[in-house]
Amino acid sequence: MASELEVQYDTHGPRPADAVRRIDPPQAVQRVERSAGQLDVWIRHNGVWLGRFITDDGAVTWIPGSHLRPL
Repeated sequence: MASELEVQYDTHGPRPADAVRRIDPPQAVQRVERSAGQLDVWIRHNGVWLGRFITDDGAVTWIPGSHLRPL
């Protein structure tokens, strides 16, 4: 639930619509560190695109786009 609020808001209020890109259905990706999971949304934060990375056990982490690779 907290990660969904991070998608909708940043420290200054609601995120602009052009700073959020949802992926439906979620795409399977791999982190540079060799763990696999799902990517379901991108947000732009401080000029960097971050992907919401969800592991098979449900853990959520925000990962810079440069650290993600398609499976």
